[in-house]
Amino acid sequence: MALWGNSDNVGSIGTVTLDYSNRVVSGWAGTATGLGVSFGESGYAQVGDTISFGQHGTGTYFGEAVIASIGSTLQLTIASTIALNGSAIAGVNYTISQKPTWIPTDPHWNINRDSDTSLTALSGKAGDPAGIVTADAASGVGTDIIYVSAASTYLQTGNTLLNSGTDIAVSAIAATTVSLGTTIGTAIAVGAALTFKEWTGGYDAYAYGVSGIGASSALASSKQYITNAGWVGVTTYNDNLGNLRVKKETLVAMSGITTGNAPAYPPEYD
Repeated sequence: MALWGNSDNVGSIGTVTLDYSNRVVSGWAGTATGLGVSFGESGYAQVGDTISFGQHGTGTYFGEAVIASIGSTLQLTIASTIALNGSAIAGVNYTISQKPTWIPTDPHWNINRDSDTSLTALSGKAGDPAGIVTADAASGVGTDIIYVSAASTYLQTGNTLLNSGTDIAVSAIAATTVSLGTTIGTAIAVGAALTFKEWTGGYDAYAYGVSGIGASSALASSKQYITNAGWVGVTTYNDNLGNLRVKKETLVAMSGITTGNAPAYPPEYD
């Protein structure tokens, strides 16, 4: 079998279930329209292709695996479960890709390395040597305005304020005030210490098929997503300031990639 192909748009009709004990994937025999899983058929899953379970980027994603053998149009066996998250896979959607066969076994692109972002308290960014942010004026229960001197120098929208045990999103920032997405449940007195937080961390790595059109698309919402055509590994995470970072690595440079299966390379690439 080839180490990779040029299609990220192999047929993937129906849903599948995985038996972890023997690595056998079974497909549903049919749908209301009479169409069903067609493993091994022309235009559908073949030995050496990669099967991804669930939807990366939205909903629940379970990981991916290389197809080791095909027993019938309704059953195949995967080579390993190392790139799966271990959760039960039953009646889920799937996609088939001809991405390089070594990607699922490479720890850098393994779903088990992914992590979610988390909220971390801001400190030392208000110009106060002790890193303490205090309220300049009182804010009563039911208000969404907080008074903080020079807020614009260390806060940004997307930060949160901890109040009543709840993290309330910062929606707007002025020179001395902060507007919140919802109202506070506990009053804030003059001089009270305030805990603002920022989103940090998070890690996601995935190999996409990027067509020539996708690589040069003028429709991209941000230049940070521009990359070469081919099989491209994309890593995204939030830095310690909460900024989205995108790193690209061209794993196989090639033209003629056929795309269409989800996920397409973000944000608007095919």
